[in-house]
Amino acid sequence: MVLNAAAALHVAGVAASLGDGRVLAEESIDSGKASAVLQKLVATSTTAAERLE
Repeated sequence: MVLNAAAALHVAGVAASLGDGRVLAEESIDSGKASAVLQKLVATSTTAAERLE
């Protein structure tokens, strides 16, 4: 999971290197920020799906 996140951060230009992306990804996971963003995404997609029904 960390390697995929690191690669995404690097490709998006957020991290200068894959190593920098790894550090950012690990910090995001450890701090709970990644989980918070995931929960927001789940809530948003659930709301959008309910509107389509």
